[in-house]
Amino acid sequence: MLLWKALKHRGTRLLWIGQLTSAVGDEIHRVAFVWLSVQLIGSDTGYLASLSLTASILMSFFGTRIVDHLPSERAMVKLDFIRAIIVVIPVIFYLLGLPTFVILVVCAVAISAFSALFEPVVMETVPKVANEPNLLKAANGLMSTTFRLGRVVGPAIVGLLGAFIPMIHFFTIDMMTFFISAYSIHAIRLPKSDPIALPPFSTKEFLRNYKSSMMLLKSKPAVYRALMAKCLTGGCWYVAYGLGLALLANEITPNNVKTFGVMVSFYGIGNVASALWFGNIQRKNSELLIYSGLIYLGITFLMISAAKTLPLLFLFAALSAVGGPWNDLPFVDLVQAHFKRSEIAKIFRLRNMTETFFMLVMTTTSPILFKICTVRGTIAICAGIMLIAGIYSELGRRRDITKLAHSQAGSS
Repeated sequence: MLLWKALKHRGTRLLWIGQLTSAVGDEIHRVAFVWLSVQLIGSDTGYLASLSLTASILMSFFGTRIVDHLPSERAMVKLDFIRAIIVVIPVIFYLLGLPTFVILVVCAVAISAFSALFEPVVMETVPKVANEPNLLKAANGLMSTTFRLGRVVGPAIVGLLGAFIPMIHFFTIDMMTFFISAYSIHAIRLPKSDPIALPPFSTKEFLRNYKSSMMLLKSKPAVYRALMAKCLTGGCWYVAYGLGLALLANEITPNNVKTFGVMVSFYGIGNVASALWFGNIQRKNSELLIYSGLIYLGITFLMISAAKTLPLLFLFAALSAVGGPWNDLPFVDLVQAHFKRSEIAKIFRLRNMTETFFMLVMTTTSPILFKICTVRGTIAICAGIMLIAGIYSELGRRRDITKLAHSQAGSS
């Protein structure tokens, strides 16, 4: 099995354990924060999500110099410590008897900002740790299970302990997971390299870097098309999954965080099962897999919007989660196949910025959509856009194949 091969490798195993622990903490933080927000401001939670996404975009644009001068493993440790400090601030306010919700929002926004820097660095680190072609593909599959397992374990912890401990202390748990992540990265002990000297920041330099990253992406039309399809779908998924499921759970069983926790855990179970399957197969046609995964995602979220009972919602949540690894893993393969190792972080950073922009647009409009079209109607609209993005992109892929065949026939 490919994943077992990656687990036997010490470096990928340590990286996986650290990121799995961190993913559990992230999901605990997300579920606790979203649930508290839904209880207090309902569908207007979308505006809080917009704040977090705006911070992510700004950090992706202007904050990369915090980590760009450091080797990737040292950058990850630095970001883990920063996030651990931020996430515990609301807990301190709570223990001192000070108003907590506003500072909780501020800290959640800050966490989103620094997390926007983290994923591209992880993607840059994986090829360093798994430095053989076969091992790298196995490591990609293994790393894709981290945040998916987090979606099983994190919400389950919130659902089980929510009745016994104050919701604020889930942020204390999140703080501890950041320290575990930092330790596991440090324990890999990659060969040391010196920091890179960077010139003073300038807006012109940033615009030049952004333009060069976009030109680099456009030089590979297949990757460009796949990235745009995933980003549009990602914006819709963020509203349907990140906000829609919480509002739907609160609509069916008001003030019961257990329903939300169980629903997200079912989604996580489907995610993990799918990641194990797609992580262990030979993913030969990356583009086709990406678009068929997006189409499947749209269909299953339409099923969620139509489900009337909790058992059906749990079932459809698990089924819809299969679409995540179905399109995510082939995209990682596609990028790694088309770009040099030194270019990979640039492409994933560009994807994060673009995807976050689409998420920002969708979350900013989501409170209005939830009020006008209802929760179920908004989830159905998002599902329809996912479906169209997948179909349109697949048609584009087939047009390119036809053009290539005609050009080859003409030249012969």
